[in-house]
Amino acid sequence: MKMKVLIAAALALACGAAWSADSGFYVGAGLGWSDVSSNVKYTYKDSEGFKDSSSDKFSGSDVAYTFVVGYDFNKYAAVELGYLDLGKPSDTFKDNSEPPYVGKDKVDITLNGIDLAVVGKYPFADSFDVHAKLGVIWWTPKVTDVYTETDSTDSTYFYKDTSTIESDSTDLLIGVGASYMWGEHLVLSFDWQHIELGGSLEVAGIDNTDAWLFGAAWKF
Repeated sequence: MKMKVLIAAALALACGAAWSADSGFYVGAGLGWSDVSSNVKYTYKDSEGFKDSSSDKFSGSDVAYTFVVGYDFNKYAAVELGYLDLGKPSDTFKDNSEPPYVGKDKVDITLNGIDLAVVGKYPFADSFDVHAKLGVIWWTPKVTDVYTETDSTDSTYFYKDTSTIESDSTDLLIGVGASYMWGEHLVLSFDWQHIELGGSLEVAGIDNTDAWLFGAAWKF
């Protein structure tokens, strides 16, 4: 609740910023990579009712991209609405604790959603600025665990089972970055974004993710 109040106050402050010659709409896109590094809990359950769970260190990355529509109130404050896709980071865990059986869990995390944020900027040296972002993202993170089992003494034995955790979530998004204004309309940027994860990812034990994005925007 405190987080939502803080973000609402920031949005109200941005919307109340003075109109200036630096105001105007812009559209942009970004491309980079995402990274998820956390302890993950995964559950194995077969068709006969056997159920087991385990945990391990998850480390996965994938291509990330974003599209944004924004409005500059002045050279210090803006608001952005965007679509953020962090790809499908994955990791694989092996279990050789019960020979001759060899188990393997492949865990995939699907991350994409709509975000809304206020942006505070500090311009310097005419064409440069550093900026910080605070907002929320609405999405439905999904964790998929594909378990396979083989027998080292029997090449014909193979077992496979898939389980999924998925739920809606509204999560905190923060970020920092730097931009360069090239000419009157083109803006080049590099940003780091961090998201505190909830919903199905919190259930799975994964609590945050990071993204690094190279971006370009066109200011009207």
